[in-house]
Amino acid sequence: MHRKSLYTLLKTGGLLAVLTLCCAVFASQSHSSSQNTSESIQRETLKKSTPAETGRNLQQTFETLTNTMFKYERGLQGDVSLLYNLIEVPSSVKANFRDQYLISTANRLYLILQNIDYDPEEDIPENVSDSRTNITLGRQDGLQVTFQMTRTQGGQWRFAAETADNTELKILHKELKDKYEKLSRADMEGDTFEPDLMSPYRTVRTLFNGVLGQGGFTLDDAAQTLDLSKLDPLVRKPLGRFIAVALYRILKFRSPLNMAQLSACPQYEKSPILLIDPKYGVISMHVFKDPETGIKAWKFTPGSLQVATKSYDAYMSEGMSERLQKERTMHVGKDYPIQIQVDDWVLKNIPELEKIILGLAIWKWCVLAFLLILSPILLWLVRFIIQRTGGITRNLNAQNLSRRPESLILPLQIILVGWLWLQGIMLVETNPNLLKFALLLLDFLMIITTVWISWIVVEFVSQLLMGADRSNVKGTVILVVSRIVKIALVVSGLVYLASLFGQDSSRILTALGIGGVALALAGKDTVENIFGTFMILSTNPFSIGDWIKVDDFEGTVENVGIRSTAIRTFYNSLVNVPNATFIKTPVDNMGKRVYRRYKSTIRVNYHTPPDLIVSFMEGIRKLVLDHPLTRKDYFHIRLNDFSHSSLEILVYIFFNTDDWTLELEGRERFILGVVKLAETMGVQFAFPRQNVTLTQEKAPESILKTS
Repeated sequence: MHRKSLYTLLKTGGLLAVLTLCCAVFASQSHSSSQNTSESIQRETLKKSTPAETGRNLQQTFETLTNTMFKYERGLQGDVSLLYNLIEVPSSVKANFRDQYLISTANRLYLILQNIDYDPEEDIPENVSDSRTNITLGRQDGLQVTFQMTRTQGGQWRFAAETADNTELKILHKELKDKYEKLSRADMEGDTFEPDLMSPYRTVRTLFNGVLGQGGFTLDDAAQTLDLSKLDPLVRKPLGRFIAVALYRILKFRSPLNMAQLSACPQYEKSPILLIDPKYGVISMHVFKDPETGIKAWKFTPGSLQVATKSYDAYMSEGMSERLQKERTMHVGKDYPIQIQVDDWVLKNIPELEKIILGLAIWKWCVLAFLLILSPILLWLVRFIIQRTGGITRNLNAQNLSRRPESLILPLQIILVGWLWLQGIMLVETNPNLLKFALLLLDFLMIITTVWISWIVVEFVSQLLMGADRSNVKGTVILVVSRIVKIALVVSGLVYLASLFGQDSSRILTALGIGGVALALAGKDTVENIFGTFMILSTNPFSIGDWIKVDDFEGTVENVGIRSTAIRTFYNSLVNVPNATFIKTPVDNMGKRVYRRYKSTIRVNYHTPPDLIVSFMEGIRKLVLDHPLTRKDYFHIRLNDFSHSSLEILVYIFFNTDDWTLELEGRERFILGVVKLAETMGVQFAFPRQNVTLTQEKAPESILKTS
């Protein structure tokens, strides 16, 4: 289970939801506005946008242009209408073509700015008193471009019309565009480069802009400049963001880097060396080819990343932190990794804690000590909360439950303390191997404890839903469903564990599917039993506690499982009947009877007078009507047949009870009443008898003569 990090998802989930909603609203607005004509767009944007919003100073004008076009080129939602306030439109351009003119000019300026080495804060003046000025960007030994700027009456700076129509800029734009398109199109033969990483110069610019949050780039874009192929995928994201910031600061303040000396050619044959430190190593770049897409990119080598992680703390303690504070670049990144944010705070407020002892800064030892103190407190807090919750559930449920909330204490303690220590390790250590081990251990604990906690919750909820009386249909369904859910939990846990150790989850699921088919073919009886289980759930032929008859078995249902149903016979043995039996064999559910039938025959002597027989039957009917357990609306007491030795009276009655003991007591009372009634009325019961007549015959004369 390769996390995008559970704790990161919980932290950023709400923000992402809000941003998504805002983007959806903005998209609907921009879509509806796109249906208007270009003239109406111009009027609306001129009304909505004011100079104070887009170009209060020269730096803001350049920044707004780059941010707007960055989003526009990537298909993101951006307010392109701001271009009306950033670029001066000559009066010769007709109103119907102003939108096209603005987009074309903005694209040209943006591409040129991407290929110039400049620092917005250093090279662009913030305030100029004149209404017109020229801004020259680029190093003297590299590409330099001059932009004519003009200020409106409202005080807003914009690119003058002379800049848009400058012939030299148009030629430069065409050269850059041809190279850019040729090397970034994947449908052309030859090498294809990532646009933002197509040369050493572009890669370093992307790193710098991403770390500083300029030109529409983010810290994730900066991390794309690093060759992380040697790192485990599990640690690439948390380490990549940290290394990007560390590498930027090292190149900015420790390296003799000259951007103008970096090649802008993608086919540059040398590996640019940006820093050589005899103690830590070399920071350099090389061409990296994505094995899946085949797209190339100039990236910092894996060895350079190791140098950055090893040397960062030492460089910070050797004076780099002071330079960061002077250059106002220590806290510019709002999405900096937690290691950088804490380190910067310590440097700013308690620089004494940056002293290194036994390979770690003092503040990092303080973090480890804090974790040692906080861990037992967290363990106690989890136990206290769960025990209080368990007390509430005991008050709500009187039945004895085999699972209670207290069972969650240990797994919750394991996962919370593990998460806490992972945060601490990520805060104080950037060693890839240690981070990989910590992340693997946390993932392993999360999978195991999640299955463990889910298992306990399923058992607890199922027992809670079944209640004290589990001998009903609901109890049977809940019991079987809970077992199916438990099996699914275990299988899911095994799949995630396999994927954690480098196995492809899709392949594992496919293998399970193929294996399931093979098992289905090989274990036909098992499959039939499973279908029998679903038949029991869907048709409800019986519930736990019912008295049933199936095949040669009769007894009370004790348990319904995935494979078989346990029946307790009346001679106290336990029979497991395969659930497939219930698909083909009728089930006689004695427990579903509304009435218990009693059928018998009373035999009286043939010499009993007819009137006495009638009176006797009336007396029996009265016994039925007076009996508290018999059915009164349907029964039969009739003279029914002649037998060899008696007249037969049919007794056909029903007892209104679902308990066998009460039924036996009701029978006993009824039979004793009939016996007493017969004794009182003088009716004699007949017994089966047979008359044998013996006769003596004279023997034949032949026999007599012989004898």
